[in-house]
Parts: sequence; structure tokens; C-alpha cells
Amino acid sequence: MSTMLRLELKFPSLILIFLYLAILYLVSLVLYRLFLHPVCSFPGPKLAAATKWYEFYYDVLNAPGGQFSRHVEELHRQYGPIVRINPDELHISDPDFYETLYSQSKRDKWPPAAGIAGWDVYPHATVDHDMHRQRRAAANPLMSRKAVVEAIPMIQQQLDKLVEVFSKSVQNEEAIELGTVFLAFTTDVAGQYFFSETLGMQDDHGKAAAWKHTTHGIARATPIVKQFPGIMKPALKIPLSVWKIMDPIAAVLLQLHYDLDGKARQFLNTVARNGEAKMLNDSGRPLTIFHAVYQNPGPDSNRLHERLTDEAFSMIVTGGETSAKVLTRAIYYLAVDEPAFQRLRAELREALERANRNASALTLLELERLPWLTAIIRESLRISALVTSRLPLQPHTPLQYDRWIIPAMTPVSLSPYDVLKDPTIYPNPDNFEPARWLQTTNDGQEKVRLDLERYFVPFGKGPRMCQGVNLAWAELYLALAALVPRFDFELHDVVKERDIDYSGDFFLGEVRADSKGVHVKVHAV
Repeated sequence: MSTMLRLELKFPSLILIFLYLAILYLVSLVLYRLFLHPVCSFPGPKLAAATKWYEFYYDVLNAPGGQFSRHVEELHRQYGPIVRINPDELHISDPDFYETLYSQSKRDKWPPAAGIAGWDVYPHATVDHDMHRQRRAAANPLMSRKAVVEAIPMIQQQLDKLVEVFSKSVQNEEAIELGTVFLAFTTDVAGQYFFSETLGMQDDHGKAAAWKHTTHGIARATPIVKQFPGIMKPALKIPLSVWKIMDPIAAVLLQLHYDLDGKARQFLNTVARNGEAKMLNDSGRPLTIFHAVYQNPGPDSNRLHERLTDEAFSMIVTGGETSAKVLTRAIYYLAVDEPAFQRLRAELREALERANRNASALTLLELERLPWLTAIIRESLRISALVTSRLPLQPHTPLQYDRWIIPAMTPVSLSPYDVLKDPTIYPNPDNFEPARWLQTTNDGQEKVRLDLERYFVPFGKGPRMCQGVNLAWAELYLALAALVPRFDFELHDVVKERDIDYSGDFFLGEVRADSKGVHVKVHAV
């Protein structure tokens, strides 16, 4: 019998052996997960404990996608406040436990959650607790309240352009789409703040609209990437020219990363040529995010070019969209709630009269002292509840929840959305009720309630909370203070269920795919 014939006879046998071994492995894996895994005793559906395809079904196959978070709510109603939602992860639905999990204690980010971005040398994608702290420290000088207050004249320049957009809408008698307009504003603020140059979106409506289309398109892919985080690194190695053919939407995002890569290279070449001539401004603030990271590279001194690019990319993408979404919803709810709107306008006008200044001259500190404006912003942040995704961390030591002892390094998560929409904390959580944030003192003055602070988590809590919180607060205060005294807003072809309510969890909540955006007709006062 020839060698070739013997191989042909053996080949089917080899296939059967491999199939047998694969089946044996899968059966053993399922049995281990069901009966021997460290969290096998925790409540939850057996199918979720056995396979991650359970989550895949709800997040990817169950239209319109991103539905697993809603299913987790059903699981809690069935199994209680702690549920095993996949083979490795526990999810807790208890707002009182949020501060415990997201505390200052050592917690690593669960690698599958960290791997979603594909870029691994910036804080959001860092697994190790200590390395995350070192990487995050680089941007701290740029993120302080002092640095933000110092940058307010720059923010005001972009705010003047925003007011001009609304004024032109009055003159043209044309509706504007708030999401696009606010995204242009916040993205240009981020560009100017972190790089001393804007992306020019407020000067080019088409560019801003394309960027909004890109960010929403990329968000739609999040459920798939969440299930297969390992695909991101090889995907990012595909040439940009190929991406432009395969997926033009993704190519726009990658083009930004490519452009920032060039800016990082140019920065390093300039430093190599001229030396560290000037890294800080006169008050000690780093000139740009590149200067900040260069001065404090942490564990990435041997990957500095990559680190500069990824940090810059993160600042632009995360620094624009979130504040824009909150501003959009703030104007929507004010347009719907006329008494709340008129009360805010009266408060701002009274403050302006007391200060004897024009509509854009109140300082950030003066605005922060206005109780109704603060209540409006807090309620807008709460009802927006942008982060719909759970945020799994791995505590370094065992964690106790009620009667349960959670083994060390078990991924445990809560969802900020669930806390901000919890009816036991916020009655009628789907209603826009700014008054919930105020209380009357003995002398008849109104002030913001402090007892809700532990449950106010739009920016998260702990060492991994949103680093740009001070900049976000400033944008919200300054934008509303500039727009509300000047303009009335009339909703135009807006359907709440389509254009405001979330259709699914795409890390951030996203509206329906057929949404036309939030259009308003603007009227001068």
C-alpha cells in the first residue's frame, strides 16, 4: 500500500480524533464552570454559567442589539441582587454597594473589558491597578479644577461660536440638530484644551455631522467587540487604505488616530531637536496632553510614541461625545418643561442683574452657586445616565456582599445606569424632576441636597472615575448659562421614544437607528 494511500486512510481518523478531543474539552469546560468554578454556587441561569454565547445572543443576535443589560435587569428580578451573568462575572444590583466596589482599594480591570478599545497603553485600557494609577497621573495636572478655571477664556471662545450657530438659526429660521451642534462644540473644546488647536468642527457643519455619524456607527459595533475583544488588535493592524474600502465609518475614526500619531511623532521630533525648551505655561499647567505625558510617562517610557497617540485619541473621543449628549438632553427636557425653563431663565437673569454684567460674563464659581441651574444640570446628568454598560473590576482580596463571599480576582460589576435610575433612590426615575436635588434650609434658602451624593454616579467613582469631570461640569454650566437667557427652543419633529430613549447598551446608551436626531427651532428672546 502506497504512503499516499495510507495517509488518505488515516486522515478521516485524525479528523475524528480532533473532533472527539474538541467535544471532550467543551464538555469538561462546561462541567467545570457548572460545578467546580469559584463562583459556581452563586445564583443565575445555568446556561449563562455554562457559556458566553448566552450573553452573545442578547447583545448581538437579539435585535436591535445591546440588549443584554436589559436582560440582566430581568435576571435580578428572578434571582436577587447578585447574579452570575456569564461563566466568570458577577453582577450586583444594589446602589448601596457601588461605593464599596468602586472604592480606592486595589481593583484590576477585567481584561476582556479593558481589551475592547484595542489600544492598550492608555488608562482606560489598563488592567493592572497600580499601572493604571501611574498612567492616569500623567494627565492629572491638565484635569484639575485649577487648570479648567484657567482655561475658561478658551472655552468662552468656543462658546461664542456656539452662540453664533444658534443666532444664525434664528436668522435663517431653520431647525438645528442639537446632537451635532453640541458635539462640534465639545469636540473643539477638547481639541483646544488638550492640543491647543481645534478640529474645526464648529466652522464646518458637514465635518461635524460626519463625525457624529462616525461615533454612532462605531458605537453600534460595541456589542460584537465586547464579545470578541481579541479581534481589535489585529483589526487595527489593517492598513487605513483597506479600511476605507471595507468600512468607511471605521476609517474616519482610524484616520483621526493616524493623524494624532503624526502629531505625536512631530512632537517627539521637535523635543529631540530643540530639547525640553518649555513644557509648562506660566502657571505650571502642561501646554498640551503631549507635554503632560512626556513629562510623566510612567511605565511607558519605552513606548512613548504609542502612549502619546493613544492618550490623545482617548481625550478627543471621550471628551466630546458625553458632554454633547447631556447638553442635548438638557435642552430637550427644558423645551418640554416650560416652568423649569422659565425658572432657570429667571435665575440666570437675576444673577446677571446682581452682577451688572452681560449674558456670558458670570464666572464659573458664580454659576455653581445658582441652585436651580445646578439642579437642572444634575438632573440632566442623572436622567441621561450615559454609561449603560456594566464596569467589571477584579478586587485583589475577597469581597463580602450580604451573606456572599466573593472570591478574590472575581470580576464583579454594577451599572451606573441602574444606580441613576433606581426608583428607591430617585422616585419616578424616568421623569425630569430637577426639584429632587433641592432642599429648603431653615432660613428659607434653597441648596443642593448632599444626601444623594453617594448615588450620583454619572462620572463613576473611585480611581477609575471619569478624569475629565471638571471640564465636563464647566462645559455644562457655561453652555446653559449662555443659551438659556438668549433663546427659546421649539422641538421640531422629535419623538421621545425614537430620539431620546435608549434602544440598547453600546457602552453608552444609544437611541434607535432610525433616529433623526433632536431638532429644535430657535427663537431669540
